[in-house]
Amino acid sequence: MKLSLSLDAKRMIAVIAVLSLVMILGGAIYFRSAEALPFAYGVLLVCALNCFKVLMIEHTVQRAARKGDCVGAYTGGQYFARFALTGLVLWLTAVSDLFNLWWAILSLFTFHIAAHMMRYFIERDDAKLERGPDV
Repeated sequence: MKLSLSLDAKRMIAVIAVLSLVMILGGAIYFRSAEALPFAYGVLLVCALNCFKVLMIEHTVQRAARKGDCVGAYTGGQYFARFALTGLVLWLTAVSDLFNLWWAILSLFTFHIAAHMMRYFIERDDAKLERGPDV
């Protein structure tokens, strides 16, 4: 299977990565010691999870577009798989001393912020198309 990401998926992953980096830098500035490591590990783990969830959504959308079927067992299974992965990562951060649970929970919101940022990107691209080519 060849993985080709759409522009929207690339933008979501970029927004998630930038927000996670800002969170890690903010934690490093706040803690200023080795206490920032569990914070950074939790944010990095959830950043990887969020990027994987974007890839799963992209695969589901491409498959639904190919088959012309948006509602099916595969789409529902992908939803519950993403939900289960999120629960697994939260459980891992809760039982392990290596990760900070609260900052992992906070970094889960980067996925939702990236999803809402997509509206801005789509509206901006539509406005560029309406204006036409720059001469």
